[in-house]
Amino acid sequence: MNTLVHADIFFFVTTIAIAIVAVFVIIGGIFILRILKDVRYISGVARRETDLLAADLAALRQKVKRDGAFSGLAAMVTRLWAGRGKKVERKK
Repeated sequence: MNTLVHADIFFFVTTIAIAIVAVFVIIGGIFILRILKDVRYISGVARRETDLLAADLAALRQKVKRDGAFSGLAAMVTRLWAGRGKKVERKK
């Protein structure tokens, strides 16, 4: 009889422990699913931006092939320096 009571207590405590562990596993799974959703969104954004960057680089290659590397570089440097030379006057 005493062993039966010990067995009932053991099964009761084990059931409660498994229920608590199951709750933690479910909560952890929810967080993991949210993280995976964010990772999927970020990878989609990275994929789209990579495609746009590849298209821009292809256009840049075509421009360099068409205009030549030196003229394109010279134009870029000229635009860069032209923007720096301007000073803004302040009203007093």
